[in-house]
Parts: sequence; C-alpha cells; structure tokens
Amino acid sequence: MQRSFAGNARRHGRTAVTAALFALVIAGAATDASAIPRTFVASFGDDSDPCSLTLPCRQFTAALALTDPGGEIVVLDSAGYGAVTIGKSVAIMVPAGIYAGISVSSGDGITVNGAGINVALKGLTINGQVGGMHGIRFIQGARLTVDGCQVVGMGGNGIRVEGAGTVIVTRTSVRGSAQEGIFVNAVANVSVIRSRIQSSGGDGIAMSGGALGTVARTLVSDNGLFGIAAMQGAAGTTRIAIDDAVVTDNDSGTGVYAESIGPSTLAQIDITNSLVTRNLNGVYAYSQSLGTASVSVTGNRIVENQQAGITTVTITGGATTLRASRNAVFRNPFAGLFAPLGVLFTTPGTNYVRDNDGGDNFGATADSLL
Repeated sequence: MQRSFAGNARRHGRTAVTAALFALVIAGAATDASAIPRTFVASFGDDSDPCSLTLPCRQFTAALALTDPGGEIVVLDSAGYGAVTIGKSVAIMVPAGIYAGISVSSGDGITVNGAGINVALKGLTINGQVGGMHGIRFIQGARLTVDGCQVVGMGGNGIRVEGAGTVIVTRTSVRGSAQEGIFVNAVANVSVIRSRIQSSGGDGIAMSGGALGTVARTLVSDNGLFGIAAMQGAAGTTRIAIDDAVVTDNDSGTGVYAESIGPSTLAQIDITNSLVTRNLNGVYAYSQSLGTASVSVTGNRIVENQQAGITTVTITGGATTLRASRNAVFRNPFAGLFAPLGVLFTTPGTNYVRDNDGGDNFGATADSLL
C-alpha cells in the first residue's frame, strides 16, 4: 500500500507539472497571436484569416490591424489590395515581379497619420480613378519612405505632404496628376531622388510652408506649369537644392522657379549640374511686397527655353538675388541672362552665353563670357 501511495503521488505530480507546462504553452500562443511582426496579403486571402503566410489576408487594412508597430506587411502575389490609412509604424513590401495595386476611386490611396511613426512603402502601384484624390498623403509622422512605387493619374496630387517630418521619395514615378505631382506645404524635409515626375496638370514639384527640399538625379518633365517651384507666402523660408536633374518641356511655365511674397519670407533655390531645357523660361526668381527670392545657378546647361534662360523680377519692395557661375546658356530667344535694376546679380565664375536671339544677355553681346 505504501508503494502504491508513493506511485500515485508521483503520477499526480507529473500530471500537475504537465498541466502547468501546457498552460504556459497556451498562454505563450495567445501572446504570440496578438503580436505579429510580419503579416501577409494575397489574391486568395481572406480578411477573417490570421494574415499568416499560410492563411493570408486579402486587404492591406485587415493585415495592418494585426501587424505589430514596427512590423511589415508582405504581398505574396499580384492583385489589388485596397486603400489604407496608416496610424502606426509599418512597412508595406512588394517583392520584385509582383504587382500590388491600389485603385483610388474616392478619397486618397494611402494616408499616413500617426504621431512619431515611421512608414515605408516599397513597390506599390497607386492608380487614380474618377473621384480619387491624392495618391499618398502624409498628414503626420516622423518619416515616410516611398521606394520604387508608381503613382498614376490622381485627381489631386500624386504625393502630398501636409505635416512636419522627413519624406524620402526614391526610384518612384509620379505621372498624370491633375494638380501637382509632389506637393509640400509644411516644415518638412523632403528628398526626391532618382525619380520621374511627369505630366502633372499643375507643377511637377512644388514646395512651400517652410519646407527644405532636395531633388537629385530626377526627371521633371511635361508638367502644366512649373517644373520645380519653391514658394513662400507667409513668414518663413522654403529652400530647394537641385543637383544632376533634367527639367524639361514644362512649356507653360518656368523650369525652376522661386517666388517670395510678403515680409520675412524667403524662397531659395540652388541648382547645380543640371539640364534645363524647352520650358517657357529656364530659371526664374520673383519677389514682391518685402519678400526675398534667391537663386544660385552653378554648372548647368540652360538651353532652348521659349523665353529667357535665367531671369528675375522684383516689384513693390521685394528683393531678388541671382548668382550665376559656370553655366552654358544657349539659344533662349528672349535673353540668356536677364536681371533688371534692383536685382543683386553676381557672377562668381564665368558663364558662357551664346545665340540668345533677343540680344539682351545682361548687356553683353550674343556670344559672350559673363
């Protein structure tokens, strides 16, 4: 009897330990189910599924709800995955060779709106339909990266930045927006690198509201008004640095444009090593009502624009500064370099000005070194 009692005790002890371990496993599984660092979407998915690799969801919105902050949503195959509003840090990743589309027939395609969040979008295609507004809209966040995406045919802006933060657009094409291709109206740091901004109804890239912009190795072409514009209409400074860009065929407006209107406003553009051609004007600075516009133009080819290559205007108390160095300014019918009285015009280095038919190359002959 004693041995039997001891055996029973050992068996009961083992049963208790097993039950405790089973409870821990169940608890761990419950914790893991609510903490998913990586979710998946697919054309064959279902939004009632757990968004796992074997049971993916169908729409981005469903996957986002189950994704940990700082996690990622991975697209498994080609399909449309629906508009989404993102309020936490996340990456949406589309592997090479897969088409992941968002058709926008109302509102915006992707909205980023969360304090301090970091969002990355890679490989998406966002198509505007009748009724669709903006492709990617950044309202609030710390950082947004748009990499290798296509934003096509939006009824508003292709990419719109309304809040402070850092926005990086790289290897991305924005085409056919009814308004601006990329529009920034915020104290934001915005970089556009190795991208194409084309065929917008308004400006290709327009920045204002205290933005600090960089445009590098990018084509900006065939837009309805300005190619790249820095405009400041309230107290503050908007600056854009442009390097190794092609700004062409913006034939209803200026290729590169700086405008400042009002006291304590500054719009500044520095453009280097770029081609500016076949626009209405090549580079244009405009100031009014105590505003200051400043353009620095170094090492560029500014050729065959419809009117002036580089021109400036100052009215009613504005202040305009033009610095031009080592530029080739050819075949602009109105003028190569035109800076009227009241403009601070400096040439730290020689510009080669040739065959500008208007004959007004800031007082120089038609084939001149300035």
